[in-house]
Amino acid sequence: MKNIIKYSLVALMFCVAGNLYGQTPPKSVTLDSKNYYQHGYNSTAGGPHVQEERDSVTVTSVMKYFVLPDPAISPLYTVSNITDFSNVKSTFDWVIKNTKGTGSSTTPIISVTWSATGIDSLKVKETPTVGAACAGKETVIPVAIISKPTITFNQIGSVYADGKCHTQTEVNAGIAYQFPVTPATESSQVQVDYTMVFTPTTGTAVTTSATNVPVKSGILAITLSNTGNEYGKYEITITRVTDRVSRKSGVASTNDLLTSGGSASFTYTVMAPAKTGPIYRLPNNF
Repeated sequence: MKNIIKYSLVALMFCVAGNLYGQTPPKSVTLDSKNYYQHGYNSTAGGPHVQEERDSVTVTSVMKYFVLPDPAISPLYTVSNITDFSNVKSTFDWVIKNTKGTGSSTTPIISVTWSATGIDSLKVKETPTVGAACAGKETVIPVAIISKPTITFNQIGSVYADGKCHTQTEVNAGIAYQFPVTPATESSQVQVDYTMVFTPTTGTAVTTSATNVPVKSGILAITLSNTGNEYGKYEITITRVTDRVSRKSGVASTNDLLTSGGSASFTYTVMAPAKTGPIYRLPNNF
């Protein structure tokens, strides 16, 4: 009888304790040497924001998620050693609602591969492994899985550039050209990497590259400069396009598949104005 009372009290203690969150959850934790923020907060303002109401990820990305165990059930667990679960006295049931991702775990950490675009949600329920199995209420976050960004150059009439001739002074200074482009993305803060092959009118081709060049209001600003300050042909190819969400996904994932725009290339020729020669006539000394 005493044992029955004893174990009943233990069971009651864990069921009640599971509902008494005795600590303020930290706003962020460190996992894989990165800061993971409590859902609803971000790294700059520290408060709930509209853009933080759901998680946003890029399709094919592999993302980790962490749920804080109930400290009353696992009082010896600390987030300073976040992956040591020896003092966690619960199991965790993770569920991906709409199956737009795959992943499974019984620990506080899960790795999810988001394989299809659309809206999904990630749920987790904690169940103590000691005392009575008083499962907690599900914790849920919505997840938006969006396409990778792409970009295309816009033609102006039948050509990709202004079609103007440039003076030697302009060429020497480097011609700053604003190329109109159309990003295809559901996110924002688009950046591109590109290579530029310059082939002078006479001489050897020179290749340069640039990374993380911002696209603002549909404009990609590129300075057509070269080592020889000569007229010639510029072949520009965009090699990677990223946006705010895809960069986040790329940081988290080991399989960074954010390359895009291999066909987004064009050729722009910097032409010199025609230098008309002198006029010849008969002399006036007849």
